[in-house]
Amino acid sequence: MLRSHTCGELRINHVGLKVSLCGWVQKVRDKGKMIWIDLRDRYGVTQLIFEEESTPNEIYKMARECGREFVLQASGVVSERSAKNKNIETGDIEIVVESMQYLNKSKVPPFIIEDKTGLKKNSLFGNEVPQTQDSIENFSDKISSAKSTQITEDFMIIARIESLILQAGMDDALKRAKAYLAAGADGIMIHSREKDPAEIFEFCHHYSKLDQKKPLVVVPSSFNSVTEDELQKAGVNIVIYANQLLRSAFPAMQSTAETILKHGRSLECDSKMLSIKNILELIPGTK
Repeated sequence: MLRSHTCGELRINHVGLKVSLCGWVQKVRDKGKMIWIDLRDRYGVTQLIFEEESTPNEIYKMARECGREFVLQASGVVSERSAKNKNIETGDIEIVVESMQYLNKSKVPPFIIEDKTGLKKNSLFGNEVPQTQDSIENFSDKISSAKSTQITEDFMIIARIESLILQAGMDDALKRAKAYLAAGADGIMIHSREKDPAEIFEFCHHYSKLDQKKPLVVVPSSFNSVTEDELQKAGVNIVIYANQLLRSAFPAMQSTAETILKHGRSLECDSKMLSIKNILELIPGTK
């Protein structure tokens, strides 16, 4: 059983009950000999407690390694909290954890913000649809404002530069990179709609000579002949494949639909599809 209760369900009358919860890690407080984790799902938040003296060593180590947005399944006994929290409905209790497993580990998530203004339109349209780029000063202010309000290192702000897409030139792209890094960006994403990766490599060359540089991100949707090894040698740190899985899924679904329409049944599609059993095995806790 994956869970017995939701994270918003348990109350003081549940004290002594052994339960299992699933959810996302909202906050971790590590005081050395004691760790508290706030576990969240769509129904609420429940506090988990781990004590160095009584929690199994392996579980205590896992709790110490937890980061925000890790997905956990935790089992233990409901206990009355010594310091109650009246701000949440489960604030009278906590779970003394006896066993736990990671359902998914979350790395430091990057938030990519692009320096265009107005309604979002796909960058690969380039100048075919009206698109405007924010001023360097204004976008730098946005980055500075975001960084000044950041209270945790659990995420990164990546500044996405659209100068090459909008044919504003290499000099403009590099000028923006310098300004955005100075404003506090944790990384730079450079984009291009050219089939040839030459301008990406040119940007990488100039970027590598900057006094201040952070991780460099590219999205090779158009210039897809380039390899990850080539990009890495040029100084790229992160490669994002933004839409390939979605684009390949549609032809497969279209083919299946056409086969069903042609034969008036789905038998002929079986060899093209994953079995229900295999689908279920991809979902934690269904076996």
